[in-house]
Amino acid sequence: MPYDGYNDRELNDMIRPIHHLDSDLTNVCFPTPHRAFNGAAWVAYPKLQQNTNCYCYALGVPDMGNAQPGDLIYSEPSYSDVGEGFTIFNEEDIRDRIASDGLIMISEEEALSGNVHAIAMTVATDDDFHFFLRDADGTWSDKMGCKAVQKNPHITIPSKHALTDRYRKFAGYYTIPAQGIDYTPRLSIPAPILRLF
Repeated sequence: MPYDGYNDRELNDMIRPIHHLDSDLTNVCFPTPHRAFNGAAWVAYPKLQQNTNCYCYALGVPDMGNAQPGDLIYSEPSYSDVGEGFTIFNEEDIRDRIASDGLIMISEEEALSGNVHAIAMTVATDDDFHFFLRDADGTWSDKMGCKAVQKNPHITIPSKHALTDRYRKFAGYYTIPAQGIDYTPRLSIPAPILRLF
């Protein structure tokens, strides 16, 4: 189906990384508490799926790309010799980095109420981390790295249902404040695609 004169393949080819020379280009991410699951929009464009992660998915901001907590405003990437270029942080570091991005820790009651843009975090045994987003129907969805977004109908209380053999520890609920949080776009995404979010 063509959008603004482009077909899906052409739009996918237009998704490109943005290389910033400075940090003057910022956008604002506002909370969306009643967001319905929209997995199709995330998988319709392979470049979008491959260049986004669980953090940008939970925030609902695809043009944030593969940003890590603490790096929403552009800075040099946090690389290490661990894994495939991603730094492994401990839980305390992640909490501090999430706070520096402007997110607010909330109670489980607030997160499950449906009145806030609720994000849940789990931590792995190797101090990796993963984020989930509360959908309008009360279940939680996620995006594991560059894989497809998935709806998790069995996850209604992440502190009990989102733990796995790898992600064994629940690390809290967060939300985006009403005034929003600033971020630097890392992907150039055509407007017809961004309108899907």
